[in-house]
Amino acid sequence: MVESGEFWNRLFFNYKLSRFVFSLALLLIVLSVGIIREGFGYSDYSIAVLSIYPTVSLLSLSYRKVNFLDFILDIVFISVLILSNIVNWQYFSIIYLFPLFFSAALTGSNKAYILSLLAFFFYAWLLFLTNYDVLTLSLKLSLNFLAFFLIVN
Repeated sequence: MVESGEFWNRLFFNYKLSRFVFSLALLLIVLSVGIIREGFGYSDYSIAVLSIYPTVSLLSLSYRKVNFLDFILDIVFISVLILSNIVNWQYFSIIYLFPLFFSAALTGSNKAYILSLLAFFFYAWLLFLTNYDVLTLSLKLSLNFLAFFLIVN
């Protein structure tokens, strides 16, 4: 029989391993598309950002203890990814839900609510950088606020 603590530690390790695979695949896809479009002289500041994320994700695989800073790291890098506007950033905003869900499931503490507030403020800041009308902006903020807190609950 699997011990409860072992299950959660294994789940967290699988989360971190999936994060590494996702970040590495994203880097390779963006780099490949850039090289195909512009040749081998392709350079973009987003490539630097995207290369930091898999590096840090790989390093975080070395410890298996659940660490809340991993989830903060994810929120920050997702926000930077959206800000870099590599692709249509609206599609990547749903990725915020993964660290929120896993932080609530794995930490089971009020820190998950703090993380959802952090994600909401990052997302709101990114929305304010765009030129939305007030109605669209308030609707997007309201729906995301609701989604972030529902996923944590």
